[in-house]
Amino acid sequence: MVKSRSKATAIGNIPRNRLKNIPPKLRASHEYCYFLHDQCVHVLKEYLAAEANLVTVKFKSKINAAQFQKIAASEDTIAALRKTGYSKEAKRVILNQITIAMVSDCLHHIYEALRCFEKRKSVVAFNLLRKPLKDNLIYLTWMLGDEDDFYRNS
Repeated sequence: MVKSRSKATAIGNIPRNRLKNIPPKLRASHEYCYFLHDQCVHVLKEYLAAEANLVTVKFKSKINAAQFQKIAASEDTIAALRKTGYSKEAKRVILNQITIAMVSDCLHHIYEALRCFEKRKSVVAFNLLRKPLKDNLIYLTWMLGDEDDFYRNS
């Protein structure tokens, strides 16, 4: 009786020479992880291209705008927004910037971990995955679950 070895094939998005150290049965899964990573990067790029992270402030008056400019010249923009009565806008700026930074950082770590798996550096890869899965994911879910609480405590 002849046994045939069944092995999963790669999807074809990653060059074969990069997949040589990935076990054949895991190659499709590895490529799928890259696909998901690339989709997340694409969404982040579209988000930035649409300038969805920017906050536009409509000042109630020219006097209010002048106050903001005066305070912003000596302090940071967030403090100027708060002192001129635009705390909701200040909160939105902070949350937007934290979200972009954390998602971007998370995607960088995931990419590097996937590359380490290709080089059979499993310990390094798992260490790289620890940060996005333990730290960033907790903060992102906290932000999504209760952004007011996150803002108050950050």
